Amino acid sequence: WVGQDILDTPLASRLDVPNLPLDALWVLYRNTCDHCAEHLELMSMQESGQRSLVLVRLAEKHDSEENKVVQVMPTGNFVRHATLPDTVDYILTTPAELLLENGIIVKAKEGVSPEEGF
Repeated sequence: WVGQDILDTPLASRLDVPNLPLDALWVLYRNTCDHCAEHLELMSMQESGQRSLVLVRLAEKHDSEENKVVQVMPTGNFVRHATLPDTVDYILTTPAELLLENGIIVKAKEGVSPEEGF
């Protein structure tokens, strides 16, 4: 997806992309992912509004409060949330990050560890 406009990706058909920040770091995560929980918790300590964040949850049919491991994530007026529907099987190693500049994906990475995020 690097080099593409976010509006030209499959995400655009499932999210209200025009109402989300297009100069931002987008983080795709699953509620049941231990790595996502660790990554988002670290981000909550590091991110304080220097840039916009869009946290995109990949909903899955088996999601429940009982199996949810993501408990802590960045908060503040620089954070927006979006959820992809659970009607799609997402073949993506989470957490994943997309760095957008003016709507163009300039960097992308799957399976990001807390130390190597953008």
